[in-house]
Amino acid sequence: ARPELLDVDAQWGGGRVRGATIELGALPQEEAGRLVDVLLAEAALSPEVRSDVLAKTEGNPLFVEETVRMLAEGAEGRIPIPDTVQALIAARIDGLPRAARLLLRRASVIGRVFWRGAVAHLSNDGDDVDDVIELLLLREFLVRETHSTIGGEDALRFKHVLIREIAYSGLTKLSRAELHAAFAAWLRERGVEELVEIRAFHLDRATSLRTELEGVVPSELTQETAEALETAGLRALAREANRSGRTLLLRAVPPGSRVAIGVRPICA
Repeated sequence: ARPELLDVDAQWGGGRVRGATIELGALPQEEAGRLVDVLLAEAALSPEVRSDVLAKTEGNPLFVEETVRMLAEGAEGRIPIPDTVQALIAARIDGLPRAARLLLRRASVIGRVFWRGAVAHLSNDGDDVDDVIELLLLREFLVRETHSTIGGEDALRFKHVLIREIAYSGLTKLSRAELHAAFAAWLRERGVEELVEIRAFHLDRATSLRTELEGVVPSELTQETAEALETAGLRALAREANRSGRTLLLRAVPPGSRVAIGVRPICA
């Protein structure tokens, strides 16, 4: 991991006998230059932009890749280069056709990995999902997964977690709430019991977002969320994931009722 990891979790890796921490800094100038040269050649861009790319990216490999891709998508490789990776990825997303932007944002609600059928379920505007996915694969926003955890469904993955996070940030809270609930409905239709914890998570997110926005949640959504969280909690306890199970069960119960539940199933 890069040094920022320790800002988030200073104790990471503690106590691991066979563990070692290796900080990944920026690439040295020479190696960054070699990476830029290869990517510029692959993108058929003029070597004249080399110095601009190196100056802006400062040896960050992800920044180098995204910068060259953005230049390749621009007019004659001469568009301004944003100052941060986040701004760069956001600019690339904004430069996509509307259908591709929408699909990317809808898929971001599902997670880093998502399924073609799920994103088609979330898309109700008549766009050809397969054509849009092919465009996003070509632009290297997405990659195909070799295996899928849902039988009969093609799985895809955001190439970088930052792409997923920035796509998600482009949605309003109301859109997020609606899409989380819609994806949970798609999971319910699949009827795969192993997915109940994923479904519970998305229903919980939909409920939380609606609470933040409106202060109240439709009773049907509240009931469905509570039932999904309870089922997921009991499944977690059954496989002895007690901490996770307790958290899910507590989420299933209104705050004013929590004293009466929780400890007994954990201790059983």
